[in-house]
Amino acid sequence: MFARHNPKNIMIMNRINWLRTALFCLVATTFFSCGGDDEIDMQTQRLCARTWIDEFNMTESDDNVRVTLQLNFTMTGNSCKEYLYYRSGELQPYYKETRYFTWHWTDDSQERIEMDYGAGEIGYFDNVQVREHYLTGILDNRNVTLTDSSYR
Repeated sequence: MFARHNPKNIMIMNRINWLRTALFCLVATTFFSCGGDDEIDMQTQRLCARTWIDEFNMTESDDNVRVTLQLNFTMTGNSCKEYLYYRSGELQPYYKETRYFTWHWTDDSQERIEMDYGAGEIGYFDNVQVREHYLTGILDNRNVTLTDSSYR
C-alpha cells in the first residue's frame, strides 16, 4: 500500500499522463486540420499568382473589334481589370479601359467574388472556378474563360 504513494511512482504516472495528453493533442490537431483553410488559401493563391487573359471579338459600328481582357488579383485585395480594344489588323489598342478594384470572396464556397470599384460601384464575378491554367465564370454579364498569361 505504501508503494502506490511512493514519490517515484507518482512522478512516473505524471509523465505517462502528460505523454497521453500530448499524444491526444497531436492526433486531434492532425485529424481536425485536414482540408479547410489550406484549401481556401490554395484557391486564393492560384487566383492571385498570375495574370489572367481572355480574348473575344465584338462588332462595333460594322468594324470587327478584338477585345483583350486582363485580370490581376492580388493577395492584398487591390487589383486591376483592363479591357484593350483592337481594330481589325492593328497591333496596338485604339482604346484602353483600366478599372482598379478591391475584392474578396463573398463566402466560404469561393464561387463568387465581389469587386468594389469605389464610389459605391460594386461588381461581381460569379460561378468562379480556378483551375491550374484557367479561370472561368461570369464577368460583366459574359461567360469568360481566362487563361494564365504564362501558359499561352
